[in-house]
Amino acid sequence: MNIRARVHHRRRGGTMLPLLALFFGVVVQAVPREEAGLRQCAEALLSGITADKPLGKVLFEEDFRDATLARWRFDPGCEVVQTKEGQSVARIQSGENYVNLILKRPIPVSPGHPIALFYETRFVSGSSPLYTRIDFFDAGGKAGTPHARQKSSKEGSQWTRNVWMISDWFPGYTRSIVVRFHQDRHPGTISQLRRIRVIDLAPAVGAGLAADIRRWQDAIAGLDAISKKLPDTPAANQWRPVLQARAQRLAAEFRRINSADTPVLERWRALQPLGATALR
Repeated sequence: MNIRARVHHRRRGGTMLPLLALFFGVVVQAVPREEAGLRQCAEALLSGITADKPLGKVLFEEDFRDATLARWRFDPGCEVVQTKEGQSVARIQSGENYVNLILKRPIPVSPGHPIALFYETRFVSGSSPLYTRIDFFDAGGKAGTPHARQKSSKEGSQWTRNVWMISDWFPGYTRSIVVRFHQDRHPGTISQLRRIRVIDLAPAVGAGLAADIRRWQDAIAGLDAISKKLPDTPAANQWRPVLQARAQRLAAEFRRINSADTPVLERWRALQPLGATALR
């Protein structure tokens, strides 16, 4: 979560004016992540997600450990099998018609939260990829428009990791989702599926944003010490109390915003300019 700050000022010699620009150069441009939104902050987490390290709140998980499809509705061609490694996985074999594996109970989701889907799949035979579909429902359990979206899996002869930000697909009415997998009508394809996770990344993003805020708070608290390091010259002595007063005002403004009863993302956005100023 890097913050780059550019303070525009003119250097007129010595070491004091850059510091003066820090406090009085009004043009301070904070450049946070590519976009300062919860979705963009969560994007960086996707590459680190694994079944054992979901990096958020797990809303649903399926490892087929009970060797059944009890939580799923399914067509003929779906079953749980044991791999050579002793793992229970779902086996989905294509046929003349679509072969579906559909979660029975909807998964509640929070509006505006970044929700990721993780799973692993591989071919046993054939080459038609397994499709993932997400169905959307409102607070009353009714589907709206659009009602679903699907995507083909990345799949090969070895276990292949799939992870997507499925909340990008959600229409505004979405309050719960149903996950389904299906094989298209391509007889001869057999896929295996394991380690399914639906993950709310908002807690992990919030923890990262809170760490930024603490870092900025520490930097602002150190501004007074910076002013004390100015050289003992008439000019520096003249500006020192002004700089210290400015540091105090920054700290007070930081405390005011940070103590507000608002979501961490809103506070993070509001505190960015102050944090960027302190870190410069």
